[in-house]
Amino acid sequence: MSQFYTPPSTALTFRNGMWTADETEEVSYPEEGNEKCFAVEDTSWWFRHRNSVLVEVLEQFPPPGLIYDVGAGNGFQTLAFEAAGFPAVAVEPGSGARNAYRRGARRVIHATLDRADSRRSSLPAVGLFDVLEQIEDDTGFLQKIHDCLSPGGRLY
Repeated sequence: MSQFYTPPSTALTFRNGMWTADETEEVSYPEEGNEKCFAVEDTSWWFRHRNSVLVEVLEQFPPPGLIYDVGAGNGFQTLAFEAAGFPAVAVEPGSGARNAYRRGARRVIHATLDRADSRRSSLPAVGLFDVLEQIEDDTGFLQKIHDCLSPGGRLY
């Protein structure tokens, strides 16, 4: 599926099954956090419950197209969105991007939103689930998302 999906950016290259930025950017989430979560997500009551709540929100307020799951971690919620009929893209700068692909996500961007360099008004919907608190310049980050959202786009 990834080879048939083209992200709204010219700053990404398709390799190893995912779209990847040529340059990396440091993030404040510890790299080992992805691995620890990956080990428990499939069997964790909390992660399954969280997904059911997020899917319910999407059902109540459906995205007008692809939902870009920014800070997708290991893609656990991205795949829950897909299973519920909401096409999604995992956007993750760390090892979680590889885990998301390994888990079965086929639209993966291995980059931060900044490095993905999405075009203005190009994203139908963006999800930030346990992400915003990790962003140093949260106001600037939200402005970037606002600029990237399509007219009528949704932020979750």
